[in-house]
Amino acid sequence: MPRLLSCILLLLSGFAGFAQQEPGPQIAVEEVKYKDGSTVLTATNREFAPCTIFLEAELLHMTSDVALPAKIVVFPSSKPRVIAHFTPKEQYLTHTYKYWYGAQLGICNGKKPDTSFVYRLPFQTGTTSTVLQATAVDSTQGKLWSTHVIFGLPENTPVCAARTGIVTYVRQDSDKSGGRGRRYDANMIVVFHDDGTYAVYTHFRQHGAAVQKGQRVNQGDVLGFSGNTGWVRQPCLGFSVQYSAEPDPRMVPTLFQTATSPGHYLKTGQTVTLP
Repeated sequence: MPRLLSCILLLLSGFAGFAQQEPGPQIAVEEVKYKDGSTVLTATNREFAPCTIFLEAELLHMTSDVALPAKIVVFPSSKPRVIAHFTPKEQYLTHTYKYWYGAQLGICNGKKPDTSFVYRLPFQTGTTSTVLQATAVDSTQGKLWSTHVIFGLPENTPVCAARTGIVTYVRQDSDKSGGRGRRYDANMIVVFHDDGTYAVYTHFRQHGAAVQKGQRVNQGDVLGFSGNTGWVRQPCLGFSVQYSAEPDPRMVPTLFQTATSPGHYLKTGQTVTLP
């Protein structure tokens, strides 16, 4: 079963080990019980983007109107949506149920996102950065795809949106950094893209956000200012693109436009400049 909280697992060597966690979407699942013994489950999506609920249940002498386990997409709305109806079987005197669920940002439909999109480097024109870490995975063609990237940036450097989207999460209260024990202390901003993927930007300085949840941002807009929070030991910016998948969100290989290339995968140790 997917974890209740979507986890961003970043295994980086050489620079440091990272394990940041992006809080799960704010989905409220509630029960409505009726006199005939039936129960309706409702879900309210308080986010600014669609979310997928992964619902499982154990029913004793009851039936469900949805096949379990179920993947249910809930779009943003202030009104609850019925996601399941548990009904007692008439021939039994007793009946019980229990259920559990996880939630992810985005629509989990088994489709893989387009990996040909070229992202803008997430800082301002003329800014130069050394790639401290570019986690890579092998493609079927034997090439290396960069997924999670750590950019070395001086503290208070403007961080810009690498792609147009809507801000779905902002944290900026932390002023802590260090080893593994600080892995949950990273300030971060999440931007949901129109194609269903979302970018996670991490390690902002305390009170370093320049946007708020629900705000629409264009590519190049300033999101906030780099810092040194979370599982890091120097000022930097973490960047990754993800999408909803089972059992957990997956990272998307990301191409970047640089001063020397219209689109390529980054490598650890590389120096990049936004043209």
